[in-house]
Amino acid sequence: MKTKTIEERFWAMVRKSDGCWAWTGSLNGKGYGQIATKRGSRPLLSHRLSWEIHFGPISNGMCVCHKCDNPSCVRPDHLFLGTITDNDKDRDEKGRTEKGDRHHNATLTAALVIECRRRYWIDGVLLRQLSSEMGVTVGALGQAIRGETWQHVPFDPECLAAMTRWKDIHPLTRKVLRRNERELNAAGTIHEWEAALQ
Repeated sequence: MKTKTIEERFWAMVRKSDGCWAWTGSLNGKGYGQIATKRGSRPLLSHRLSWEIHFGPISNGMCVCHKCDNPSCVRPDHLFLGTITDNDKDRDEKGRTEKGDRHHNATLTAALVIECRRRYWIDGVLLRQLSSEMGVTVGALGQAIRGETWQHVPFDPECLAAMTRWKDIHPLTRKVLRRNERELNAAGTIHEWEAALQ
């Protein structure tokens, strides 16, 4: 009995249509098609195999990205090559980034981030105490409070004003203040912030 080639096995698991070509074989946890090559080795992703069948080898460090945003699609004209940065940019431009409480690992919510920012910047509650109450690490909560993460959650003008009154402004806090200059100006605290940066 003749063993089928990887290409023959590939085509046996493709359902063609006018739109996406659906992979009918095994899918990984993220919904990408996969096909085993040999026992004990890591399976190939079917969209990458499709690219190689139609266009040839993929250069090191390159991703095979989907124009259609359907991870199980193997149609060659729905695929394009790009770097990890290109793939991330494509994901972000299409609004597929899991942000904030939509992120699968999120413990915080936008409302909790706003509350923590207020309690930290205005009430002076210690970061350690807040992180214990919220059940998150000091590092993760500190990033949310400073606006390194949860950037889509706007800063309360009172928090921004309180941030300007801190004697030693952390470099990352300066970035937040720069991003929020318009709100600072509206709250009448732009001059305090400029003085603090001197």
